[in-house]
Amino acid sequence: TNPAVGLNQALNYLEGVNRESTKTVVLFTDGCPASQGSTHFDAEYAFNAVNTAYEIKNKSYSPTIFTIGLFTDLGTNETQVMNYMNYASSNYPKAQATAYSTSTSPESVTYSPGDGTYGGDYFQMAGDNDLSSIFKAIAEASGGSSMPAASSSSVMVDIVTNSFNIPTNASLGSVKVYKDTCTQASKDADISFAPKNSEGWVDITGKVTLKTHQNDPEGTPEGEVSVSGFDYGANWCGWDDQVKGPHGNKLVLEIPITLNDDAVGGPRVETNADGAQLILKDESGNELGRYDFVSPTLPIPVSIWIQKQGLVGDDSAVFTLRRSPFVEDFDPETAKWDTFTKIVVNEKNMVTITDSEGNSVKVVKISGLDPNYYYKIEEDA
Repeated sequence: TNPAVGLNQALNYLEGVNRESTKTVVLFTDGCPASQGSTHFDAEYAFNAVNTAYEIKNKSYSPTIFTIGLFTDLGTNETQVMNYMNYASSNYPKAQATAYSTSTSPESVTYSPGDGTYGGDYFQMAGDNDLSSIFKAIAEASGGSSMPAASSSSVMVDIVTNSFNIPTNASLGSVKVYKDTCTQASKDADISFAPKNSEGWVDITGKVTLKTHQNDPEGTPEGEVSVSGFDYGANWCGWDDQVKGPHGNKLVLEIPITLNDDAVGGPRVETNADGAQLILKDESGNELGRYDFVSPTLPIPVSIWIQKQGLVGDDSAVFTLRRSPFVEDFDPETAKWDTFTKIVVNEKNMVTITDSEGNSVKVVKISGLDPNYYYKIEEDA
């Protein structure tokens, strides 16, 4: 058993992996570090293993090393074996072996351990019945999961904000769902997908369940489309070492939206409302986790409503509309406001709308204003 050879192979492999990802090494052994045919602890082999592990642990990509010992009987070698495996693991990130001798005593290798926790999470002595729990712990500690894989019971829910309208059930066919095939993936490159309508695209409309509602009972005009029937576990995307090529598909949902007449507008109006998310479930329907979507934004022309009460007959009121360019961290007190236009409000140009409380009110609406500005309105004296 020559653990340094295995660790060197791991080091050479990791050096060729440039993609940002969690790097994990598992040193798995069933015997003392020793030359072939020997059952006695060889200090030189342990010395080399700990120092190779030190080199791995202190790379810029910060790999984690787990060491697992599956032994029948270590006899008098137990202390030496436990020492070297513990110091080789990430329990001791800075541990090094500084000297060794041919002595068979527990002190045959001298270590400089640095800070660490002896017998911590990264070094385990295992029996046959312990391996399942140990490898689950390794999966979770290295950024993976021991949860069951997501299945076709998972649901993608997109909730469109009340600035936009979505198709009603009668025109639901205009909502499209696609599988976008992973066409490029490697150990040192980002994942890419086939562009829409290329050979890699497969229309799976009709193979999923779509649900939509508009204007819920609470009066919130948000639209919801939910998609189920896509197996996220089976369609994982990335490099497949078994076939030496890319694997998987991503789900693409297209919803044709139209601008709501009541949309206020702005330079970056979000299209997704709270609750737009992927709900992962296993085959039994048990929820595995929820992941919120990043909301795309659109520049939407600004609309302003002016409500003026108390006008009688031919009475009118004049308002000045001012604007200031949109900038981050905008301060209305220090901004320079340019006079944009004058607006006359009277009975002839007012329209009746229903406000958020269900009341009928008369307003003048100014629409189509450039979304790259802030606006303020003042009534003239």
